[in-house]
Amino acid sequence: MKCPNCGAKNDKGASFCGNCGKSLELKQVPKSTDIAKKSRKSLIYLVLAIAIVGISVSAGIFMAKQSKMQEVNKTADTKVTKQSKKKTHQTKEKITFLTSTKIADYSPKEAVAIIVAYMKNQENPVWSKLTQQDEIDLKIRQKANYQFAVSDPVYVFNESAAYSYVPDKQDANDMTVVLYTNAGKTVSYKNFSSMVRTLRRQKLDQETSELSKIVKVIDQRNQTSAAKTSYPGDKGLYTFPEEMRGKWYYWDKYDKKVKMQEFTEHNIVSEMGSSEAHEMDPHFLATFDYSKISKEYREAAKDWVRIMEFDKPLDGIYWINVRGYFQGAGDGEYYALHTEKGQPVLLVAVGAQVSVTDVAFRSPDLAKKYKDYQFSDLRYLD
Repeated sequence: MKCPNCGAKNDKGASFCGNCGKSLELKQVPKSTDIAKKSRKSLIYLVLAIAIVGISVSAGIFMAKQSKMQEVNKTADTKVTKQSKKKTHQTKEKITFLTSTKIADYSPKEAVAIIVAYMKNQENPVWSKLTQQDEIDLKIRQKANYQFAVSDPVYVFNESAAYSYVPDKQDANDMTVVLYTNAGKTVSYKNFSSMVRTLRRQKLDQETSELSKIVKVIDQRNQTSAAKTSYPGDKGLYTFPEEMRGKWYYWDKYDKKVKMQEFTEHNIVSEMGSSEAHEMDPHFLATFDYSKISKEYREAAKDWVRIMEFDKPLDGIYWINVRGYFQGAGDGEYYALHTEKGQPVLLVAVGAQVSVTDVAFRSPDLAKKYKDYQFSDLRYLD
């Protein structure tokens, strides 16, 4: 046996080389086929491992996507359900209040609600304020108390908002609503049926219905006339419009301080005293002779004033003329309700031209604030 290390010959069966002492046993070298088999087996395991990992990752991604899709679908279903319910609710919503266009089919309270709701919808600030109250008070009064009114009776909310009705010229079943804003300074006309249709289009049926629940109607037509006295020519007490009643404050240019003037139902009150307002028969006024007036009549009328209303506006303003009851010469004083700077005011004027001398406000502070101010729409005394 030849030593694989040094090449020396050795006996057959020797375990070690007699020359160099190296082992004569040959190491078994793996066959190439075995290596190939093991390599293929390892490769298969590796491929299987990679496949398993890939499948696991893909499954995880798939499951995550499925979960996300389920959430998206659930959200979408919820939205569809809500929209479906909303659509169903809208479909079921019906007109329950504004069922007719005829005013005769509504009570006074319901008609009031329709008119106010319509004006609010027109974004009219004066009328919109009415809906901001806990209760809407409407007074029904005689036309005689409102020079600007074109028909009787007059439906009054306050000094800034009122209305009346006139028959519609084209439709006998309809009525035209005459709307007075700012004591008649602005007058507009609108068919009642048109108001109802507008509110329907704006889907204000329920809102109008709720509004009718806070309306309070007070009929004062029988409370505005005063009995005549037994004196000749006296037509009885004059009733001042409610919007004029109460305290008014103005700046006295001569005394340089704020002064107050008050109107009650039948009286004018100032620091000079109280005067009772009466109306006089026009024929008696044109023909009476003061020298022939009895002493008793003179004594009774010493604190009376005579009231005359303008039939037509002057410069767009309706005036009330106040004179001494038996006064002959002179023009007396004139009073009128008006609006300036968004505030109700009482105008005081004198002379044949009815020239403004004072503008009175509802508060002393406003009277002081505008004491030197001249409003451009008024004609002042020079």
